[in-house]
Amino acid sequence: MAISSTSGTTGPSLSSLGVGSGLDAETIVTKLVALERQGINQLQTQASSIQSKISAFGKIQSAVSALRDAASKLTSPDLWSSTTATSADTSVAFTTSSGAAPGSYNVEVSALASGQSVLSNTVLASPTTTLGSGTLTLELGSWSGTTFTNKADTTAVNITIESTDTLEAIRDKINNSTAGVKATIINDASGSRLVMNSASTGASNGFRVTTTDSDGGNTDATGLSALADDPANSTAGTTRTQTAANAAAKVNGVDISSESNTFSSVLTGISIAVNKVTTGPVSVTVAQDNTTITKAITDFAAAYTSLDSTLKSNTKYDAGTKTAATLQGDSTALSMMASLRGLLSTST
Repeated sequence: MAISSTSGTTGPSLSSLGVGSGLDAETIVTKLVALERQGINQLQTQASSIQSKISAFGKIQSAVSALRDAASKLTSPDLWSSTTATSADTSVAFTTSSGAAPGSYNVEVSALASGQSVLSNTVLASPTTTLGSGTLTLELGSWSGTTFTNKADTTAVNITIESTDTLEAIRDKINNSTAGVKATIINDASGSRLVMNSASTGASNGFRVTTTDSDGGNTDATGLSALADDPANSTAGTTRTQTAANAAAKVNGVDISSESNTFSSVLTGISIAVNKVTTGPVSVTVAQDNTTITKAITDFAAAYTSLDSTLKSNTKYDAGTKTAATLQGDSTALSMMASLRGLLSTST
């Protein structure tokens, strides 16, 4: 078959190609396809190059962020004033923060903080035995002998006890209240008894228990009044096994007190934790925290070295293999290198 053509206002055009034309149709088509692929290959090469640059700059950005964070720590006043405490005995521990002054301290602990604990004298057959009915009233406050003083900003909590409430139910009602008192049941060979404890330690977290007993006797230790603890009204249903008290100690001879076993406002920037009574003064030393400062400097040096290495590896040219790194000749990367080299040489 020969080539046929038509002519018009735009000139002749190829309309068919056959065996009789004498042309290598397969070669022509292959070259046309290859010519078209050249543009695609160029775009793919450019895309690959761009992706490599994005990846390289991502690594640099990560290294810059690490250097920035390390530098931020070095410029923090808290770093250079940071302190650490060393105690001669585990009974006393200091935790230092901003504002702590280096120095030596002698700490004597004479008492640990405690909460009030009350045990019912009436022994029931089991935790599922009922006790009585009425209203149980719980008040937070401090005791001085038989005199009770209510804690500021607290109110009495009244708990209704039904005749069908077991000792377990009474316990749960106390625990589910906002009275600041927690209850548990002790079971021994003789039976079950209720124990009431302060939810928090400290002298002001003691509590008074009074009852309005349905049997009419509010202090006779029978029925619900068996849970009353009010020495001023001669209640006999409970035994106070522990009184509420503050922790007491001395720091360099000065008396200090706290409702918990942590003294947080005695020394500026220092929190004192105690866990047992001491037999004598415990020496505690507060000094500059050189370990933390050294680590901050080391971390900065490591971050600087890492960024410098990352920039060099991505901008270098290997003369031996005549291979350029991804960012070789890139103005942004080279500018960063120059800035980094000038960072430590800049005097302030």
